Amino acid sequence: MQLTSLLHKASRVLAFVCALLVGASLMGASASRAASPAPAKRFKVAAVAFDPAWGDLATLPSRWTAPLFPLRAADFTARGLVRGPALGEALRVAEAAWIAAGFPHDKAALDRIADAAVRDANAAPTAPAMG
Repeated sequence: MQLTSLLHKASRVLAFVCALLVGASLMGASASRAASPAPAKRFKVAAVAFDPAWGDLATLPSRWTAPLFPLRAADFTARGLVRGPALGEALRVAEAAWIAAGFPHDKAALDRIADAAVRDANAAPTAPAMG
């Protein structure tokens, strides 16, 4: 990274932090602590006032919900896996493949992911019996 690019980014971060501090102090001085907006709202107002892109990024956690893995153990037992370590491993492998594929929700993509995980689980060597 070039020094000028690094300095430019550092100056934007510093300006952003200053905007947050100024915004928070102005909001805090205008009303009592009980009547002032929540810290997240103060942060959002200061962030948006400084730079809309920063505001979008700063408020992302309040607007975004993580996708839920749509496959369940029943999807794998229906494909012949029995409950146990192989089922857990198949679920782990399938979830990693689902994330790598960009969180698809269509049935064909989920079937491909589940089928591949079952094939991998069936191909994995089993531990020798203790006895």
